[in-house]
Amino acid sequence: MHDPMQVKSFRAGAVIAAYRIVAYPVSGTVVTADGATTPLLGCTAEVGADEGGMADVAVLGLTEVQFGGDVDAGDPVTSDAQGRAVKAEPAAGTQAFVLGFAIADAVSGDIAGVTLSPFILTGV
Repeated sequence: MHDPMQVKSFRAGAVIAAYRIVAYPVSGTVVTADGATTPLLGCTAEVGADEGGMADVAVLGLTEVQFGGDVDAGDPVTSDAQGRAVKAEPAAGTQAFVLGFAIADAVSGDIAGVTLSPFILTGV
């Protein structure tokens, strides 16, 4: 399933597990995303990164991510506190950074596909 159109290497600011969502670089390093209010860059693939090591991050195309909750195919997904994909459901008047869309149904713990198409979703 991992078929990204673009992968970029970034220095890891902390240990990043495989199949996790990462946040945009700060001070030249990427870290695991820690929730829906974090700008989301992409996903690590089957190999994570040690602190100070290089993390290969899929930033465009189709890739796989570990899910932290139940989602249906077509649901917009964001990050939970551990960088796992969860359904993006911002409360009314709040915003969530969205990584893209689930391409299959998934439950917590699954590694499944997502399209990488980041945007911001505002709850209504």
